[in-house]
Amino acid sequence: MGLSSFFSSLFGKAKQSAEGLGENVSNMADTAVDKVESFAKEASEKVADVAENAANKLEEMGVPDKVNEFIETAKEKASQAADWAEDKAHDAKEALSEVVDKVEDKIDHLTGKASEAENAIENKAAEVKETVSDVAAKVENKVENAAEDVSDAAEEEKPAE
Repeated sequence: MGLSSFFSSLFGKAKQSAEGLGENVSNMADTAVDKVESFAKEASEKVADVAENAANKLEEMGVPDKVNEFIETAKEKASQAADWAEDKAHDAKEALSEVVDKVEDKIDHLTGKASEAENAIENKAAEVKETVSDVAAKVENKVENAAEDVSDAAEEEKPAE
């Protein structure tokens, strides 16, 4: 059937496209999370290095108490920033996953509707085919009956020999 092939092809491609898109989004989210985690760790390490350098400078200037406090505060803030960035990356990944799931659910729903429509079309086509066959048989009978009537009438009209 042409229509059933059309619907199967149309919604099959849509489902494949949605699944491919979902995989791409998931991969992009994973990559983004990895990059954010890497960046957060690097930033934390750089802040710690800068804090250590600043601490050394402060020690040279004779401010040792402030140095330790400064180092600890800087490390703590860098760690908090790294944790925050990591949490936000995970939140974004979860949100994207939810969107992908919703899209896949919609595609499945539409595919189900297409399948229902395809079945309905196939059923109607079968009914139409049966009706056409019945009508063709009736027409054939009427034509045969008419042919017999014409033949009988011709026989009656023949002059006797």
